[in-house]
Amino acid sequence: MNDKPMTLEEQSAYEYDKAPESIGSYLQKADIQEKTVVDFGCGWGGESLWLKHHGAAKVIGIDVDEESLAQARVFSKGEVEFTSNIASIEDESVDCIFSTNVFEHVMNIPEILDHLHRILKPNGTIVSSFGPLFYSPYGCHFYWAHLYPFSHLIFGRDWLVHRIDNIRGFESNTNSWEDMGLNRITYDEFSREIQKRFDVKELNAIPVAGLPFVTKIPILKQFLTFGCEMHVSKAA
Repeated sequence: MNDKPMTLEEQSAYEYDKAPESIGSYLQKADIQEKTVVDFGCGWGGESLWLKHHGAAKVIGIDVDEESLAQARVFSKGEVEFTSNIASIEDESVDCIFSTNVFEHVMNIPEILDHLHRILKPNGTIVSSFGPLFYSPYGCHFYWAHLYPFSHLIFGRDWLVHRIDNIRGFESNTNSWEDMGLNRITYDEFSREIQKRFDVKELNAIPVAGLPFVTKIPILKQFLTFGCEMHVSKAA
């Protein structure tokens, strides 16, 4: 087994190759043929380029990480536009917005949802699936640190930082969960923000594996909801 970290080029290629699995189902919910599509949280651009190669007239990848965007531009060879500034996208210029495993990292959810609503055309759609949410068993995202379920909640941030620093061999420069890219939003909080702005076609809590009933139990829902899947639209 090769445990070496992937190069940036390999990251892009991996995203492209995995796109049928990660976002292929989105195409059953939104027609992208000859449409303008935004890939929100595009990472290294692999999925963005895959969308362009599968019928989108124009794809715009959005991400806050400039290093990732630089690699995405190299990988796409000019076929996709990339930006870190969502405010630069024109009002009502986008048909579809796709996003995978991003919204749990967005710090300013209301502001970003306002922007996504602004750039969508009337009847435009957002299709997204994301997780793990912070309060779920592995909501800190550091799978490689060999953690027990809920250990980030039980032992706290300082304990977690000490553990991952020891594994990585250098000190983290973080002072909060937000510095670590975790917004701590719950499914119910996110759902309320969505319903303020969009018409809901699908908005479901994703339960932790093997426990489909737990998201219906109020006292357990916050801790046993893995994530969210949604298909929403802007009113005509």
